[in-house]
Amino acid sequence: MPAQLFEIIYLGSLREDADPESAIVEFAALAKLSTSAARTLIEGPARIIKKAVPEQQLAEYIEALNLIGMQIEVKSLKASSAENQTIVSENAATSTKTYPFEFRGQAGEYFKIWIVNIFLTIISLGIYSPWAKVRNTQYFYSNTLLADSSFNYTANPVAILKGRLIAVGLFLLYYLGVQFYPVASGLFVLIFMPLMPWLVIKSLAFNARNSMYRNVAFNFNGNYWQAAKIYLLLPVLIFLTLGLILPYLWYRQQKFHVEHSTYGTTNFEFHGQVGEYWHFTLIAMTIVFVTAVVSGILGLLLNMPFIAIPIIVIAYAYVVGYIYTARANILFNCTRIADISFLNRLETKQMIWIFSSNTLAILLSLGLLIPWAQVRLAQYRAQCLSLTTTTSLDQFTAAEQQEISALGEQMGEVFDMDISII
Repeated sequence: MPAQLFEIIYLGSLREDADPESAIVEFAALAKLSTSAARTLIEGPARIIKKAVPEQQLAEYIEALNLIGMQIEVKSLKASSAENQTIVSENAATSTKTYPFEFRGQAGEYFKIWIVNIFLTIISLGIYSPWAKVRNTQYFYSNTLLADSSFNYTANPVAILKGRLIAVGLFLLYYLGVQFYPVASGLFVLIFMPLMPWLVIKSLAFNARNSMYRNVAFNFNGNYWQAAKIYLLLPVLIFLTLGLILPYLWYRQQKFHVEHSTYGTTNFEFHGQVGEYWHFTLIAMTIVFVTAVVSGILGLLLNMPFIAIPIIVIAYAYVVGYIYTARANILFNCTRIADISFLNRLETKQMIWIFSSNTLAILLSLGLLIPWAQVRLAQYRAQCLSLTTTTSLDQFTAAEQQEISALGEQMGEVFDMDISII
């Protein structure tokens, strides 16, 4: 007879005697989440926080959550329901639905697309690269599912080619100018720098408008002057502040991306705080400082200066993985749209392992395992991400479809383009 399983539902509120800040910190430690993720969950609507709990572990979970001060409800499950992809929890006060993201791509399947794209790009001297990007992106979009519906990428390769030709043309103009007029290199930089914010917003708008879910396109509506502050003025302060402005710059960039993005006609909201970026940055800086001191001392004591190299490589890998994980978790956990919230549970150790082993596999295979590495990363990112809503996702997307139909098909600007070279 199958063991009885339970799910634990957080009712969206704490007891009156519970301190919210303490509850957030304690729940983050208990669930192994970042503080921002724990805050989003505790301050958000009712949702399932633990599913498929065996009966023998149930009392332990209830006691721990009661000590934190979280008001919860326990619901029994049938043995087969633990494997359902869409989980629905209901109580007298509210109804919530949690939809996990899923990536169904396979490395062998994607390798066939990838290797053909590489071959055609080489024999066409790079001209085919926009078509290669569209094919690759469409594969990942079509294999990323939410509530059994996949995403779609509808970009026109010609528009991507146009953007790349412009980028290459600007680079060649700069290169030739510097070769024939070396003293004018600074002038070229001053001329081209004002173009950067324009290129950024055009690229963001292009990728958003060509990304669709259930026949509703995303959109990006940031303007030049907003982008200029973040991508032109703030980066100048990196040198003047010796890099100390980076946490604020990361915060402003993610806030800019989210708050100027829409799904259909509904805007996304970003509730992240700059303090959260300072928190993980200070930890990363501490790791770098301690690593430099320890490796230096060991090198002097053992008279082996090269001993610092493996220590620095390990520390670098950890810091990169830690910063990537922290930024990704904050981005999703602090984003909302209508009554929809997200929960991202990337773990630093797992990200470091994936990055390190992927890099090693790619090097040892002379690049042939790049598709395997990309699929592996996509699978992990998808399994760590879920969406929670207090209304039906079907109703929300249907309403957006009706709104778009009423307003007419949304058209991108003539000069929207993708400017990435890779």
